[in-house]
Amino acid sequence: MARRVLTAAVCSLALVAGAAARPAPGSPVGLRVLRFVDHSRVARFRNGTVRPRTLVTCVRYPRAGRRPFPLIVFGHGYALT
Repeated sequence: MARRVLTAAVCSLALVAGAAARPAPGSPVGLRVLRFVDHSRVARFRNGTVRPRTLVTCVRYPRAGRRPFPLIVFGHGYALT
């Protein structure tokens, strides 16, 4: 289980580089990048490095309007084997 979570986290971090591209100026879409760190558990990498588990999350939202908007969560790679 821990290996699956670690694999999903690493894949997510690799995808963030392309996914976190800033919207063009004047775009109706806003972007906020959140970085969550779980210091209670660590991730062990093949090269021997040990680091706290980190999850980088990109939140895109409409800039205009105050009405409620739906929440869509996309967890690519969950339970990847």
